Formats: sequence, C-alpha cells, structure tokens
Amino acid sequence: MSRILSVIAIILVTVGAAGFAQKPANEAAERAAIQAVLDAHGAAWTKGDAKAAAAVMTEYADWVSGDG
Repeated sequence: MSRILSVIAIILVTVGAAGFAQKPANEAAERAAIQAVLDAHGAAWTKGDAKAAAAVMTEYADWVSGDG
C-alpha cells in the first residue's frame, strides 16, 4: 500500500511540475518574427538576389532542396 502511495505521489509531483514549464512570453510576436525572416528570404530568392537570400542564414547553414 505504501508503495502505491509513493508512486501516486511521484506522479502528482511530476504532473504538477509540468505546469511550471517555460512558455513563450509572446508567442504571436515570435511567430511574426520567424515569418518575417521567411518572407525576407523568399522575396530575395524570387528576385534572384543570392546575397540577400543568404543573409538570413548562418555561416554554417546547409541548403537542402525539396529533392533531397
């Protein structure tokens, strides 16, 4: 019986701690910032401006096309 109570207590503590997980302060703003980077890259790509398209990437970025 004591073992069952211990397991239940551990489960309750674990589930309770999940409520304190870090959440984005402003998810809408983060999504908008990500979309802005994608839009900038897409616009540069469409214009054929390789330098501007690459500007949104790090120097260690790997380009993977839709074909793999």
